[in-house]
This record gives sequence, C-alpha cells and structure tokens, in this order.
Amino acid sequence: MKAIIFDMVGVLVDAMPFHYEAMKSAVKEITSIDLDKRTFYLLEGMPVEELAPEIFKLKGYLVDDSGKKDNNISNQKSEEVAKRKKEIFREMDIIPKPYDGVRELISNDLRGCLKAVVSGAAKQEVDAIIE
Repeated sequence: MKAIIFDMVGVLVDAMPFHYEAMKSAVKEITSIDLDKRTFYLLEGMPVEELAPEIFKLKGYLVDDSGKKDNNISNQKSEEVAKRKKEIFREMDIIPKPYDGVRELISNDLRGCLKAVVSGAAKQEVDAIIE
C-alpha cells in the first residue's frame, strides 16, 4: 500500500457527540425543534448548511397546510442554524480524543505509507485536532 486517506471525524477522532450537542442546541434556539440523536446520526457527514434543511424537512418545519415549503424562510433559518452551530461548537472549546489504537496505527503500522486526512470540519478544527 502506497497511501491511505482517513476521514477525521468519526474515524480518527470521536467528535460526533460534540457536533450533535452543538447542532441540537442551535436547532432548538432557532426553531424550537428537539433534535434527536437518531435523526442527527442518520444525516451525519453532510455540511451543516445542508443538514439543517434536511432536519426541517424530516421534522415538518416551515411547511404550510398544503404541504409546500417556504424556501426563503427555510434558507434563512438554515443559515442561522449553521452559523449558530459553528459558534456553539467553537465555544465548547474541546479537542476530541482519538479512538483507541489510532496513534499506533498511524505511527507504527503504516510507517512508510503516505497518509492524508480529509474532513468536512472547519480547517481550524482539523488543524487543532491534528496538532
């Protein structure tokens, strides 16, 4: 094997519980929706800007009696949720721990193999975790 690419969140580090708590708080503040873990984890991996409208759709938020969605308000609320989620996550000021065995895998078992990390997380978050 010449190279391997790792996804960071959920593969190398256990950050999903913190992302869930931040998203749950942001969604509740902006929309009063109680975001459950199951819904969040079913949609995980999406950028927050895409995740929020999916949550709205699943929870029947911003849909009128005829079943039509108000896209302008939905887009605005999605942007608010995304912005607030990122703020809450930053305020948590946590650095997720790597899963057991990750350090050993990367430093010993894959010696001589090129390694890269990909992530949908913010660059600042990725840099802090990698350090």
